[in-house]
Amino acid sequence: MKALAADFLYIQHGELHTMFVEFAKNAGVQFRYNTQVVSVDPWAGVVITSKGSRLTADVIVGADGYKSVVRPVVVGPEGIQGVLDKRISVNLTIPTSLMRQHQDLVALTVSPEWSFWLGDDCATHGLLAINPETLEKEYAVVMHVPSDGKIAQESWARSQPLDEKFLKLDRFEPKVQKLVRLAKTMTPTGYTIYNPFENWVHEGGKVVLVGEAAHPLMPNGSHNAAMSIEDAMTLSTLFSLPAAKSHTPILLAAYEELRQPRCAATQASELRKRDFVCLPLGPDQRARDDGLRAASLRALLDWDDAEEEYLRETWEEYIDLFAFDAREAVEDWWTKWGSAILRSRTTDPRIESTARKFEPPRMVVNVLRDGGR
Repeated sequence: MKALAADFLYIQHGELHTMFVEFAKNAGVQFRYNTQVVSVDPWAGVVITSKGSRLTADVIVGADGYKSVVRPVVVGPEGIQGVLDKRISVNLTIPTSLMRQHQDLVALTVSPEWSFWLGDDCATHGLLAINPETLEKEYAVVMHVPSDGKIAQESWARSQPLDEKFLKLDRFEPKVQKLVRLAKTMTPTGYTIYNPFENWVHEGGKVVLVGEAAHPLMPNGSHNAAMSIEDAMTLSTLFSLPAAKSHTPILLAAYEELRQPRCAATQASELRKRDFVCLPLGPDQRARDDGLRAASLRALLDWDDAEEEYLRETWEEYIDLFAFDAREAVEDWWTKWGSAILRSRTTDPRIESTARKFEPPRMVVNVLRDGGR
């Protein structure tokens, strides 16, 4: 990340959630806790709760996560149809106080580096973290292991006792085995792989998907939170433009245009990298290991001495991911299309059709919480 001059923040999910709740409160967002949405009327702009309440809004933002209720309303049956991943992601944490009792683990309790260990058909990585409740240092470990046909919960809600057989612990070096055995519990998370959805905005122009409701990402990926934050920045920046309410369908179409290609590419990249580090023993695994060793040696070179092809192969995808600013993307779009939009109601027949249907009465924001992932 130093070479990219980019920030990569490793933050526990609960801490990040708390931070955004405070931001929302300070912005005047109204929270309705224990209010479960059971259905959505996309044409009327109404959500119906389990208690029968009907809540209306100019635009309903489906930010209800991986198990989104809103998603099927927007994308149709494909929103609940996918392929079960062949691997399971497992989270566990180890107090550094226990790790310091083992000489070969002490270095991990002070190193800021992200450590990776590769095994037969599986992989493990770990990094120091802070427990937000105790403020004590912990070592956060993620393991990617074969599912062997087993179905795991698609949620972080429940933990279970450590299971060495389930974790394929014997496939890792002794140091990793010792580290993992210091954990008392583990949280396995399954994942359903969805093809990128064609639509994130309902044709009625009153419902839009953001975050993992729009692009369900592999658990414990590197960009899950970042993609959702970029969605929010894109949508909020679009709605801060000097446009009229009648332009709302155009702004939502722009949101799709700006976000869909990037999120689809990130979804594919995350799975590709995960499968790369989880290769089973064999010719592909040996070729990967030889490539990693060679890359490690070349990485020691000064950039001025490195081959252009090597730099492109190594950094091009990372530059695309990290050298992106969602606000700038919207500003560039508005520079290109803003004048035309303000001069004319719309030029896109698809959007023009949507705009005729869209006559929002008022703006209401409801933030709803569910216990899922």
